[in-house]
Amino acid sequence: MAVPAQRDYICQGIYRAIQMNDDMIMQDAMQSLAELPEIAYQHLGDQIKKIGEITHNLLQTRQRDPVVGIFEFWINLAVVEKTHIDKN
Repeated sequence: MAVPAQRDYICQGIYRAIQMNDDMIMQDAMQSLAELPEIAYQHLGDQIKKIGEITHNLLQTRQRDPVVGIFEFWINLAVVEKTHIDKN
């Protein structure tokens, strides 16, 4: 399996876990998603649209924990992007 296919497979697993009705699994999936900018920033371009859709859907639920979790992803993404900008 090529690297992009492996990355997509992992991301799809995270997305499925976020949608599960198990709080522990969802929490772990959110933590995994929040860590993606730090470990795979250069490969996130193809995933941003899907993560945006997940963000929108979670905001509609008005559940605090998932919303906080998804914003951790966006905050981490902004931090990594700022670091890249500062280096250039």
